[in-house]
Amino acid sequence: MTFQTKGGTSVSLQGYEASTALSQGGESVLGVRPEHIQIHKEPIPGVTVPATVEIDEPMGADSLLWLKLEQQALSVRIDADLNCQEGTTYHLEFNIPKSSIFRKDTEERI
Repeated sequence: MTFQTKGGTSVSLQGYEASTALSQGGESVLGVRPEHIQIHKEPIPGVTVPATVEIDEPMGADSLLWLKLEQQALSVRIDADLNCQEGTTYHLEFNIPKSSIFRKDTEERI
């Protein structure tokens, strides 16, 4: 199974505990905590999605990296030493087994 963004980027849902429930169709929302996202400089087809840095917010040992993925804003927790530059595109890898997928219409977790 794959999750497809509105922009057409596909992400594999391999490892998601309820992947068979996803075959029922309908729009859904992928929920991922900031600490369950890795950033890569290069894309990994079917695994990563591109996002552009808007703000690198230092928070001590960590930084919150605020990015734009298509029209969606999201944050990623990274090591403060990475110093990501505004406007730079990175490729995000979601930890699918630790993610949640929700039905868009009912907000029920699948």
